[in-house]
Amino acid sequence: MRFRRYPLCALERRARHAPHTVPPAAWSAVQAERRARCAQARAWRAVRAQVFALDPARRRAVLTYWNGERLFPALPNFLAYVLRAYLAGRVVL
Repeated sequence: MRFRRYPLCALERRARHAPHTVPPAAWSAVQAERRARCAQARAWRAVRAQVFALDPARRRAVLTYWNGERLFPALPNFLAYVLRAYLAGRVVL
């Protein structure tokens, strides 16, 4: 089976076809993973909307700064922090 290396994918796939065969603890892990991914996607959409509401020069400055920072580049919370700090004047770009 292709999904052996990815146990959550295998459990989710099995849950779609035969939900009664998935152990309850594993099913809750699948649901928790799904909720976490949905929450992060929601956060990304919100912060991207804030970034794209800026004028092009400010947007370019914020994104250049954010892309140059390699501490937490893949987290929407970090981009939101950079955006708030820039708008508050704590970060000069």
